[in-house]
This record gives sequence, C-alpha cells and structure tokens, in this order.
Amino acid sequence: MKMIFKLAMTMFFALCVTQAAKAITIDYTVENTEGNRWQYNYTIYNDSHIDIQAFDIFFDFNDGPYSDLELIAWYSDGGWDADIFPEFIWGGIEEPWMLSAWTYEAPLSYGEKLEGYSVAFNWSGNEAPGSQIFRLWDSDWAEAGTGWTSNSEDMPPVPEPGTLVLLGTGVVGLAAYYRSRNAKKH
Repeated sequence: MKMIFKLAMTMFFALCVTQAAKAITIDYTVENTEGNRWQYNYTIYNDSHIDIQAFDIFFDFNDGPYSDLELIAWYSDGGWDADIFPEFIWGGIEEPWMLSAWTYEAPLSYGEKLEGYSVAFNWSGNEAPGSQIFRLWDSDWAEAGTGWTSNSEDMPPVPEPGTLVLLGTGVVGLAAYYRSRNAKKH
C-alpha cells in the first residue's frame, strides 16, 4: 500500500510541475540593421482563455532614445490591421508612441499566435534596445492586461508553477505530516 501511495504521489507531483501558467506573451527578436537603425520582430502567443481583439506596444520617445518609428510589416490575415500612433491624449491620459494592432473579424484565441509584426527605429541608447510595455484588449474592447515584451533569444522558456503545483505541494505536505504523526503513535 505504501508503494502505491508513493507512486501515486510521485506521478501527481510530476504532473503538477509540468503545468505551465496561462498567459499572453509578446516575444521579440531585435536586430541592428545598420548604424543606429534597429528592428524589432514580434510574435504574440495566447495561452490564456481570453480572446484578444487588439494590442498596443509602447515606445517612449520623451524619456527613451527611440526616434523615427516605422511599421515594416504586420499580420493582415483574419482582418488584423496595424499602425503607428504618435503620442496623444486618450481619455485624459497622455500616451507615448505605440504600435497598435486590432481586428474586428478574428480575435486571437487560446493556443493561437500572431507573427510577422516588425517595427524599425533609430536608437540612440548606449546598449541594445530592450523590452517595452504592452497592453491587451479583449473581445469586448475592455483592457485585458498589461505586461512587458520578452526577448525570445535571451531567455529560454521557463514553466511557472501553476495552481496544481501549489495543490500538489500541499497534499504532499499533509501526507508527510499525517505519516509522521501516525509513526509517533506506534
């Protein structure tokens, strides 16, 4: 009986560890095209259960060393469109320059990805350009979250502990507690 319990707990814990967090990520690669001209190439992954209708990626020209932002390519299938918007006031809040992409036909659903978005710009920073803030919009055009883009060349994918890991750890802890408690009685 003890062997079956140990085997079941091991299998349950292994299942918990392999579960990844559900999220929407925007990965990029960056390349220096010539001199101070750089290019970002974006891929958007939806591993959540929220349909994404639009996203914005921000480039802060006031405080940052970006200039001459230019949309090179975008995903146009499924009614997706994209544009570069200059700094403006939206609902009383000043927003920096941004790449904005949206669709009215086919939102990005669970397990899907969009790729082919490329932006070129001049960069006057000392180091290579880094990640940017992004904002997501759901199918009701409500803000669905924010985050930072991640450089897919710098970081290998790391699974994050999910709810099952926490549950599995709790079950293992309770089993160890009751086992040690029963061992003291005998």
